[in-house]
Amino acid sequence: MNAIIKYDEILAFLRSHSKIHPRGLRMEDARTLCVDFAKNTFPFSLPVTSIRLRIEEVADNHIALSYKNIFSDMAGAITGVIANLSSKVERQLYETVREKLPAGIAIDIVGRRIDIDIRHLVNQSKLCEYMSLADVAFTDLGVTVVIDLH
Repeated sequence: MNAIIKYDEILAFLRSHSKIHPRGLRMEDARTLCVDFAKNTFPFSLPVTSIRLRIEEVADNHIALSYKNIFSDMAGAITGVIANLSSKVERQLYETVREKLPAGIAIDIVGRRIDIDIRHLVNQSKLCEYMSLADVAFTDLGVTVVIDLH
């Protein structure tokens, strides 16, 4: 079974459930999505204008993503300095959102990895008895989730 979650639905959910509001989502390929932020989106000054999310693994009821900060309007040495500062900003961002993460979502800021175990997400554990994830991919329309029914 295939399900599509439209990007507009994801943005609306993020805007209504968090203080961090992405400006937009854009697909680079079936495994890579860029999340764009407007300047001053965060409660502190942040040089990152985009975060690139990449699907690394989909297995049973687990999704592993990697992420990378993308700096725009920066050149050479400035980018290096900003990249070093970004680790401090990243830790600050992680501390800000850590308590608000639902069970089943873990962020490793050192390895730049996000692990999602849908069995532990609220109201999803019963569904996992009857289905499992087969694949997740980004499309022009949104996120396509392929589900195997048991």
